[in-house]
Amino acid sequence: MEPHSDQDSGGVESKKGDKQGNGSNTPKKSNKAPPDPTKETKKVEKPHSENELGYTNGCKVDAYKGFSAKQYDEPVILVSYKEPLPSGFEDRHDEIVPIRLIAKSDPQGLINHLVELLSGGRGNVTI
Repeated sequence: MEPHSDQDSGGVESKKGDKQGNGSNTPKKSNKAPPDPTKETKKVEKPHSENELGYTNGCKVDAYKGFSAKQYDEPVILVSYKEPLPSGFEDRHDEIVPIRLIAKSDPQGLINHLVELLSGGRGNVTI
């Protein structure tokens, strides 16, 4: 069996069987505006590593406060901790924690927090 001839010519066969060029001789049409060099790119923040988080080192959750306005490389929630804090974490009353960690260790607490946010403080959501 011979190789398909469209591979060499760069053409593409449409559903009707018409041969279409690959566009190498025609300029590409794009609806995207060129990037604006005057706009700053958002800096992506990273939460502490799992080993450095109070959440994974014995700090007890007091409340899930909300989401951060900063852009992180994964979804995060601001968590506040109950006193007394473990040794080495005395200055961590609040901390940014990745949602994936909360979903593993306290899925019901995460769901309750999300329901509270979605219900606007009314405590229940109709889905």
